[in-house]
Amino acid sequence: MRPRRHLTIDQQHLAIVRLQTGCSQMEVATELRVSQSVISRLQQRYRETGRVTERHRSGHPLATSHTDDRFIVNNALRNRMMNATQLQARLREVRGTQVSRQTIRNHLHQHGLRARRPARVPDHTTRHRCHCLAWAREHLRWTRDQWASSLCPCMNNTGLISSSWTTMLQLIEVASLGNGCWRLGYLKWSGLHFVQTCIP
Repeated sequence: MRPRRHLTIDQQHLAIVRLQTGCSQMEVATELRVSQSVISRLQQRYRETGRVTERHRSGHPLATSHTDDRFIVNNALRNRMMNATQLQARLREVRGTQVSRQTIRNHLHQHGLRARRPARVPDHTTRHRCHCLAWAREHLRWTRDQWASSLCPCMNNTGLISSSWTTMLQLIEVASLGNGCWRLGYLKWSGLHFVQTCIP
């Protein structure tokens, strides 16, 4: 993993504490996953100014205030599915602050928040649904005791899930929705629950 080039305020304070307790720059850099030069510049700045924040520099003023920064981070933490475009619109709507999407990403990265793609699962195709429907009709009159000791072969035979998952599944619901439609519900012991409607 490539080392980061920037530290958050909390990480900067932590780095100074580590240095003051006798840790070397390399040890602190390794712990915080940054290059040694980052720690060296931080220590030099602290010796000269007594602060970990960067010196005032001329140039373009910051686009956001500290309150705006907290607003961005808090909204990202409350709703992990929001992307930079949505956060940008939310900031403009609530705070009246107009910034670019890259600015949003930069603030999130400074707080250790990075984009993640949701995991994908195999599609439940029409063939899978029809196979499950046929299997459910064959076992419609089963008792609770029969279900308790059964597997769900319709899920395994269609290749929808691996055989190792088969023992984790239990058919918990077979209910007629009317007009020849059937609703199948499956429960994974870890708590995953999904429902599929099949139309013959």
